[in-house]
Amino acid sequence: PYSVKIINNYAQILLRSGKREDAAEADRILGVSIKLAGERYPSAVFNRGLALSTLGNKTGAVRLFVQALSEYAIDDHSGANVHGYLAQELMEIHYEDKLHAGDNALDYSGTYRSDSPGYLAIVEWHALRALHRGCKMPLVLFTLANVYQETRRHDLAVGAYTRALRMNQNPYLEKGYSLSETDARNMFALAYQARLGDCKRRRRAAVGRG
Repeated sequence: PYSVKIINNYAQILLRSGKREDAAEADRILGVSIKLAGERYPSAVFNRGLALSTLGNKTGAVRLFVQALSEYAIDDHSGANVHGYLAQELMEIHYEDKLHAGDNALDYSGTYRSDSPGYLAIVEWHALRALHRGCKMPLVLFTLANVYQETRRHDLAVGAYTRALRMNQNPYLEKGYSLSETDARNMFALAYQARLGDCKRRRRAAVGRG
């Protein structure tokens, strides 16, 4: 229905502000929109996931992003963005777990366990899927680079951070798609330093074998 589209478009405008009160209102009206539609409505489900993300409800956001991907027919461009935001949300859950429980004692008990075998592989898969489907958000490359950094693939991390910073220079990026340049450059520096450490260890190992 036409009214459903109006609600969804208005919710998108609210979400662009990044404010919690606007996200709460977007969540409320999108719930109404989905009920009014009476059928599958992937963009509203996706946008409601974005609202929950802004409100800090990460498990709720993940659930809605997964729903949009697995149960709803969605076009390639929109699907690419869903994969990208899902990867970011899962990565943030991983970081929060590390902060609260420590690297060796992650105890997240929500929809996903970020200490489970293959968790970061899931994050990586969604980020790569987003890029494969044409996602143009620097955030996705940044998330992918973070996965590489966490899994000690420093060469790949440096390359992905470099691409993310380059993509971030695009003057036509939509609002909310750009990265914090400071954060990205800081992570790039850490990955570069770690890569240098890898090179030194390999050289020492080679000398030892010789």
